[in-house]
Amino acid sequence: MFFFPKPLFKAFLRGRKAEGSLYKGYTYNEALLERSIGQVQEELNINSDKKNSVFDFVLFFFYVVLLLAFFVLTSYFLCRIFGYLWMVVSG
Repeated sequence: MFFFPKPLFKAFLRGRKAEGSLYKGYTYNEALLERSIGQVQEELNINSDKKNSVFDFVLFFFYVVLLLAFFVLTSYFLCRIFGYLWMVVSG
């Protein structure tokens, strides 16, 4: 997200337009592996002309904020824990 935000945003919006999931309703066998990427994209309707809603943009923003909050809180608590351990070890 930090290094390639624009492609990530485009992929998120493209995935939101998809009409299914590759993980639901498929049996994993040789027939699935023999299909081309174009066939799978057509089946899932990934390249449709459907427009993204405002909700999709808000949802992406929500995920970004959630990720940043998780990153900041994790960093804060790890610094506190390692600071405490350093204080205990160094005496």
